This record gives sequence, C-alpha cells and structure tokens, in this order.
Amino acid sequence: MNLIQRTVYNTLILGLRVYRKLTLEVRVWGRERIPRGAKLYVSNHISSQEIFLTTLFPEPVHVIVGPACKYRVVAWLCKYLEQINAMPEFRQSVVPEGIKYLKRGEALFLNPEGDFRPTFEMGRFYPGVARMYRATLAPIVPIAVLTPRSSLHLKRSVIEVEGRIYKTLVVKGGPYCVHFGDPFDPVVPDGTEQEQDEVVLAQIKTRIEELVEETRARTFWLENCERL
Repeated sequence: MNLIQRTVYNTLILGLRVYRKLTLEVRVWGRERIPRGAKLYVSNHISSQEIFLTTLFPEPVHVIVGPACKYRVVAWLCKYLEQINAMPEFRQSVVPEGIKYLKRGEALFLNPEGDFRPTFEMGRFYPGVARMYRATLAPIVPIAVLTPRSSLHLKRSVIEVEGRIYKTLVVKGGPYCVHFGDPFDPVVPDGTEQEQDEVVLAQIKTRIEELVEETRARTFWLENCERL
C-alpha cells in the first residue's frame, strides 16, 4: 500500500475498533504468538463479524472478501485497498493474488469454510488456503472464534449470489472470544496436488478444532485474557 492507501486503511480499522468497543465484549488470548512477516491467518467462521479480527492483527492484512463485494462501493474499496475479491467472476484470481502478497512478505486473513457454521462445529474447508501455503510455505496462524449460541442473532438483510442466499448473523449480549494458536507449518506429503491440499487442509482444520475445544473447555472461563 502507498501512503494514501495506508491512511485510508488505518482510518477504516480505527472505525472498526470504535464500533467493536461499542457492540462487542471481546476477549483475546495468544496475540503474543503472532510472528512477523508473511503469514496466513485462518479462522473458523461463526458470524458476520469476523471482519473485526482485522483490528487485532499487528499489521495491515489482505482479507479475502466474499458476498459483501456484491455491493459496488465495497468491491471498489476492496480493490483500492488491495483486498481480495472472491465473487464468482474473480474466483480464479484469488489464489494467485494471495500468493503475490505472501511472497511480498505480507499477511492474509481468510475463513476457508466460506459460510457460517454453528459455534462449535467446523464445516468443509475450500482448498485455496492449502494452495497458497504450498506455493509460499508462509506459516499458518490458526484462530478459534467463539461466542455463546444465545448471543447470535439473525438479521433480516441477506445477500444473494448466483442463487445462493448468504445471511447476516451478528453477536449481541455475550462474550466474543478470540484465541490465537501457535503458528505452524503443515507437512506437505508426496502425491498429487489434490492429495497434498487435502492433507494440508486436514492439518489446519485439526489445529483450529483443537483451539475451539480448548477455548470451550478451559480458556472461555479464565480471566487471563485481554478485554478489548
């Protein structure tokens, strides 16, 4: 990003921080584990508010943005700020763009499930994150995001993309817990690219599942966290 782009990005992040403080009770563990340089932040996807994770990262990130890019203003802003548009007409460019930024030593953030899943359940991971990892070997930073199911509220607004309906799900009235795990380098086995992707995805998914379970069973109730 140039100076003007960085200023616009930082202004938006500041706005997100203010809105986050007004609407969410955020509890964070493990930010000290985040390494410098290129990395892939990968989290589970429980609500429309995972965009607030960008306010917790120590550096600007490139976010893979899906249905919200249906709106022209959002799509234009994403392009201007070097975010990655994942709408159907741009899907073939998502992985090459991600690889480009990682090779520049920058960070990416994505939810490989694509759509929301219940708080303590994990869905199918799309292979893009594995392909970007294999091409760059940038470390994976797993993130578990949790909130009580009673705190999730479905809004009336929806976005339709190619006949598929994407809902708006927000957190109200409860803790929003974010647990950063240790960065790691998935093992890439011998085999076809598809086989390699499947093994890498399984390792990433397992790490996030372990973090989710740890947070649910123990960390969720502890007080040694940042309250933001």
